[in-house]
Amino acid sequence: MVIKVRFEGPIKDAARSEGEDIKLEGTNVGQLIGALADRYGPRFKEFLIDEETGGYKEGILILSGGRRMDLDTELEEGQELVFIPAIAGG
Repeated sequence: MVIKVRFEGPIKDAARSEGEDIKLEGTNVGQLIGALADRYGPRFKEFLIDEETGGYKEGILILSGGRRMDLDTELEEGQELVFIPAIAGG
């Protein structure tokens, strides 16, 4: 299936891309993150993946249609996901 991904902020810098259509062999967000980490390399993987848990870092929001996606969320053909760093302020 083909999934549309878009990156914002420092995630865009880590990927050296604003986003693209990705052909995915898997069916869920976790598998998509694995494929993206393989595609964009160690810097991108380090930015997204928590080495201790194997999941994505809490400071990262992955949204589709305004809803937050979990690692086990199933994807649909043509779905668009946006990767956004969570911003804290004070």
